[in-house]
Formats: sequence, structure tokens, C-alpha cells
Amino acid sequence: MTTSGRTGVLLCRGGRPRRDDPEFRRLRWAAEACPGVAGVLEVTKACRADDLRRLGEKLPNLGWSDEVLVGACPLAGDPGPLRAAWRAAGMDPDRCRVVDLMQRPEHGDQACQPGAGSLAALAQGLAARAGLATPQAEEMVVSRRVLVLGEGLPALTAAAALVEGGHPLLLVTPGPRLAPVQPLLGPDANAEAAELAGRLNGLDGVEVINQGELLALTGTAGRFVARVLDRQGELVEREVGAVIVAGAPPQTLNLDKVDNQANPVLLSLDELLGLLDSPEHLRKRLAGREQPRVGIALGLARESSPLNLRAACQAAQRLVEQFQGVVTLYLDNAKVAALDLEELTQNTRAMGVVFMKFSQEGPRIEAAGGGLRLTYQEEILGLKVEDELDLLAVERLSSSDPAWEEMARRLGLESGPWGRLIPDRGACLPTISGRAGVWVVGAAASALDLAPTLSQARQSALAARELLGQGRAIHFGAKVKVDRKLCTLCLTCVRVCPRGAMTFHGRRPFSNPLACTGCGTCAAECPMDAIQVVDGDDRRAAAMVRAGRMAETETAGDGLPPLVLALACANSAALSLDKARRAGGAPPEGVRLVRVPCAGRVDPQLVLDALVQGYDGVAILDCHPGACHSLDGNTWAGLRLENLRRLLAEAGLEPERVSLHHLSPVAAGQAMGLLREVRAGFAELGPNPVRVEAQVRAMLERFTLRMDESYRLI
Repeated sequence: MTTSGRTGVLLCRGGRPRRDDPEFRRLRWAAEACPGVAGVLEVTKACRADDLRRLGEKLPNLGWSDEVLVGACPLAGDPGPLRAAWRAAGMDPDRCRVVDLMQRPEHGDQACQPGAGSLAALAQGLAARAGLATPQAEEMVVSRRVLVLGEGLPALTAAAALVEGGHPLLLVTPGPRLAPVQPLLGPDANAEAAELAGRLNGLDGVEVINQGELLALTGTAGRFVARVLDRQGELVEREVGAVIVAGAPPQTLNLDKVDNQANPVLLSLDELLGLLDSPEHLRKRLAGREQPRVGIALGLARESSPLNLRAACQAAQRLVEQFQGVVTLYLDNAKVAALDLEELTQNTRAMGVVFMKFSQEGPRIEAAGGGLRLTYQEEILGLKVEDELDLLAVERLSSSDPAWEEMARRLGLESGPWGRLIPDRGACLPTISGRAGVWVVGAAASALDLAPTLSQARQSALAARELLGQGRAIHFGAKVKVDRKLCTLCLTCVRVCPRGAMTFHGRRPFSNPLACTGCGTCAAECPMDAIQVVDGDDRRAAAMVRAGRMAETETAGDGLPPLVLALACANSAALSLDKARRAGGAPPEGVRLVRVPCAGRVDPQLVLDALVQGYDGVAILDCHPGACHSLDGNTWAGLRLENLRRLLAEAGLEPERVSLHHLSPVAAGQAMGLLREVRAGFAELGPNPVRVEAQVRAMLERFTLRMDESYRLI
């Protein structure tokens, strides 16, 4: 990190002449009075081509070596013409930081006007800049080896893509073969898997451990240590930079009643496909019956998948062709969205296969003689129907068991419903797990067909290649810093980090910059206040809050309109607010906005300090549940809100002076309305007693005699 340089301020006059701008003069004076400002430059209109051209000619000669703060309307932001002018002048457009000061006019021929709270916004922008360092690109040595867990075509597809990039591999399979036959995938996919296995086996840089068991995965992205037990019981320890989990969770028959699985004429769809490849064994299973009655059931307990529907149709066609069977498909919904499934199902019907769809209650299955009886209500005719079957094949769907959950724990992941290893979060779809550097593909990531599974395998391999590069990953410095003198090794940061970025180096917490998202959850939860976010430490956030409160002084005797602090998540609420401002929306008067890296970063002390300074209320604007960019940031924010309200009640303040609101990054239409609702809610509570007390003191100062130390009147 480099130290701060010289910060310049660029103010847009919004097309108005300089002589009649009293409000604008206040902005300029405030900027010039800031000790960290190298100079102030005015431009007539920051969104007009001629003005930007002249601006580009001036900027390189001003000597502003640090970031330039631009006070303008939202149209000058990113994307905007100002960044193009920055590039044309040969300057880094990322140095251009726009602060929203001007309110767009209703008509294009009118001049922009300073918006409500513009002076406070400028003061907050300057406070945020104070002491901010410019990050420099740094290199980090990482391991290029990738661990691939799993077998079959998905695992081999990911492995082949990694080998193309020159990455060493550690392939660990649960079974004895790299490419076991998987009947559901069909002969073409199995042949492709066998070809890939033959190409990878024995290849330099590819280490294969069949029937291996992962014992532990320690470390963090780029520097994992994998401990694997091979089939001889020997421990294999390898350093790996990334992990791709391509193994499938355990599977069970898709039936409500597990007791039926013991019936000899009840088998899985996989078993039926395997028997069709060995017709003599299937004939024995059917006891030589001519025109056997066979049922194939999909989705009886849980929803089926396109992969199973395709396999069921192919099996039904082969039963009709090879055995002249009377075949019925029992299913809840036909998943025909894939390119070939509509045509396949129609062709299957044309061969005489009956499709029996259940939209309500499925069939009851019970033993009957040497076969099975299915009893159900025919939903169109309203009749009770009984089907006698010689054989019933039921699909198998992913589930979970203690062994699978233990494997997930060793990976640092959680096994969700039906064996999923991907958290139900918008930031983790489709392959990104809850641990940085670990990707999940296939059934464990809820892929329902072969094509998306293989696509996930390739995407994960490309992501791993991008992360590890040629063994030297490029990053822009640590996003959080740890004060080792304050750290007491309580492990709180390691436990709360949503991406597994916090680890230990030299018996002290270390944040891996390749894994850290800078959410700041660790900083907010650290009981010793030993962790700070580099671009959003406590002092800078407190300075922004203080600047928003003190920028526009209150005159004694005036009314007290609500003064609200809104802490907006940079990944959700802040984005919607930016879009709303570009569309011409104006924030309510008295609302001060402070952008935080994540709602999980909001420190309770920051909220309490804001109330002590006189804000009437603090609103935390976070992501919707399940949509947090940092996975659990909004969860931590909600927990802290409960604690804050308890503290406020004990201090004699209304707990409602702190509130939490959800706002997605694509809700610009609701953003300003939400701020108005928040302001109205705090207005109903009345002024903050601290603020009232400050105004009373200001009124009494006019009638108070001041004395020096010798008791002489001043």
C-alpha cells in the first residue's frame, strides 16, 4: 500500500454562472477549508463534451497524485462521460470518485441545483477520503495443483480442462474406477468418460487415488493442505490451490415408504437400465413372461429431473421393442424443457407407452402375489384404478447420510437438503460453495441434467485456473488488517468468516486476500476490536457519520426536522440508491447516507455513537434474506439489531430508533420510497433527547457568562 497523495476536488456548477451561486460558494468554501484537499477546480457542466475536453487538458498539470473527488449529479458517475474524459487525458478513471451533490432538473434545458444535504454529502465524501491509501498490485505464491473429488464424466471433464491449463491434479475417487458405468447417462456419455479416463491415467502431473477418503482440508484458497487416506490405509498429504467436488451424494428410491424397497420386483431405474443391457438377466427377473407389465415411476415423493425422464423414456422404448412389454410411466410432471425431451416423450407415447400423470396424490403401492399393485384415483374420469405390475422401476434421487455429512464437514462445507453442498444463497449459484477456493458441480450442486453438469465442471475448472494462474496470484493487498497486539486468539474471526478467508499464520489470524470479500463481518464481531477493514475502518466510518451530523449546523430555536443516518450495504441498497439518483430521484431532507461494505460490517459502537451525536434514528439497509453477497452478513446484522435495541431500552431510549430494512440491488423504484418511510417512522418517535439537549444548551449559551481561570468575565 502506498501513502495518500494529493487529493483534488472537482465541483460541477450544473450549467449555472458563477456569480449567482451562494449555495455553490458554500460547497467550494467547505472543500477549500478541508486540510487534506490540494485544490478545488470548477467545471460548468461535468456531463457536457466541451467542458470535459477542457477539463482533460487541465487535469494532468494540476499535480493531483491521489484520487479526485467529483461533486456533481449522478449522471457524471460510473458509467458516465467523466470516466471517458479521464481516459482521454491519460489518467486512471478509477481515481475519479463521484459524490452526489447536484439535483437533476425536471427539464433538460434547466440548470442543476445543489440537492438537499449537499454540504453534508461533500463533508462525508472528504471524510471518507482522509488517510485512504492507494492499493498496489501484489503477488502471492500459490499451489497450482487442484484436488478433484469424484468419479465419472463430470469429474473427468473438470480434470481434462485443468490439464489443458497445465495444472497438476490429485484425483480422488470413492470407487475403484475413474469411469464407472453410469446407466442414466447413456452409452455415449459412458464412452466419453472411458476415453477421458484412459487419457488421464498415467499422465505426468496426474495423481490418481482410487477408493480414497478425504480426511481433512486445512488452509485457505491457494494454500490448502489435503490429507487423503488411500485404499492401503496410508496417509497421503498434498498441497493444493483449489478443490472441485464432483462426487454425487448418496441416493435413495424416490418413495415415501421405504419398506417397499425390500420387494424383489421393485428396483431402481439404474438397475433396470443395467438389466436391459443384459436381456437374459432381465428375462429371468420377469420369469419368462410374455408381454410383461412394467411400470416406471418418477416424482412420487420429490420432483424428478430431465435426466431421469430421458432415461425412463429410453428404457420404456427398449422394453417395448425387445420384450413387447406393456409399459406405463407414472409421474408428477414431465420435465420436457431440454431440447430433446419433447420429441422423445412424443415418440415414446407413439410406441404405446402410457403416461399417467398425478397432480394430487400419487399411487399406493403394495405387494400382490408375485408382483405389485398400484392403486390410484384417475383424476380425469374420477375412477379408482388398480394396475397389476410384474416389475416396477423407481428413480433414485440424491439424499444425505452421516458419511456424506462428515465428508462435507471435512471440506469446510455444510450438507443441506438432499445432500446439497451449495448454500441456498444467491451469491453461491451455481457452483460457488461457502468456502473460497472450493467449487461444487453436479448433483451436489443440484444440477438436474448432464449438459448443465458438464458446463459446471468446465466453469469450475476455468475459475480454478484463473485463481491460481501460473502459481503467482495477483491481488491488491489485504482487505482487512489485524492488530496482533490486541488479538487474543479467541478464533471469533475464523468462526464468523463466511468464505473461510481467515486462517492462522505464525499463531496469529491471517486474512487471505484471494478469499476475503472485505465484508467486515470479522471486524464487527471481534471482541477486542483488533481487526479493521482497510477501506472502511472504524475511524473513517465514524468521521463520515460525524461529518454528516456537523456539516449543517442547527440554529437555536429552529424546529427539529428528523435527522436520519442510513447505513447502506454497498452490494445491495447502495446500488439501488445510486440508480434511483441517476433516474432523478431525490433523497428526503435530513437523511445522511453512509455506504458500508456489508451490513455485517455495521459495528454496534458506530450506531450508538451516531445516536449520541444526535441522529434521531439509524437505519441499516441490507440484502434480502438468502441474497446476501457475503452469505451471512444480513444474518449478523439482524442479531446485532436485537442486541442494540436491548441496550437502547436499558439506556432509556426507544429501541425503534434503530431499524433494519431489506433492499435488493435492483430495486431502484422502491429505494427513495423506502427512505421516506424510514424518515417518517423516526419522525413519529420525535427528536432524539440528545439532540434536544444540545439545542437547549445552544440556546442557554446566549445567556451564560463565560469566565477564564481567574474568574474574570470573558
